[in-house]
Amino acid sequence: LDFEKKTPVDDGLTQDLISHFAGAEVLIISDYAKGVVGDVSELIRIAKARGVMVFVDPKNMDFSVYQGATLITPNRKEFEAVVGVCHTQEERILKARNLLTQFKFEAILVTLGKDGMLFVPAQGEPVHLPAHKQEVFDVTGAGDTVIATLAVALSAAATVHEAMEIANR
Repeated sequence: LDFEKKTPVDDGLTQDLISHFAGAEVLIISDYAKGVVGDVSELIRIAKARGVMVFVDPKNMDFSVYQGATLITPNRKEFEAVVGVCHTQEERILKARNLLTQFKFEAILVTLGKDGMLFVPAQGEPVHLPAHKQEVFDVTGAGDTVIATLAVALSAAATVHEAMEIANR
C-alpha cells in the first residue's frame, strides 16, 4: 500500500531479507525513502560482504546512504537534484565520476528519458546508448524495469553494453 508518508517497518523484514543472501547474486533496492527498506547503508554493507551485487534505484537525495553500492540508477531529475544541472554530456560524466569516487559506487547508470541512458563505470569508459523511440502512454515502472533487466542480464554474464541494450528495449 502506498500512502505517500514515511512509515518505519519492523526490522524483521530486513533480517528476513538478509537471511536470503546465501544464494543471491543480486539485491535490487528500490528506495522510495518511505521507511520500508530500513537501514539501507547496513543492508548494502552486509550484501557486499557476502558477495552480492547491489543495484539501487535511489529516491533519497542523500546518496551517501547508498555508499558502496555496485550500481545506482537515478533518472536525470534525481541525478541533477544531487549534482546540479548538467548542460552537456561531458559535464554529466564528470559529475558522475565525482559521485563514484565520493561514495565508492562501482558504476552509475543515469536514465535520460528520450535521450537514452548513460553508464559511467568507476573503471573504464562511459557508454551512452540512445533511446529506441516508441509511443508511450504511461512511464510508470520504467526505472524499475531498467534496473531489474540490468540485474538479470549482468548476473547472467551479459556485457554492460548488452545489458543496457536489453534494458533499453
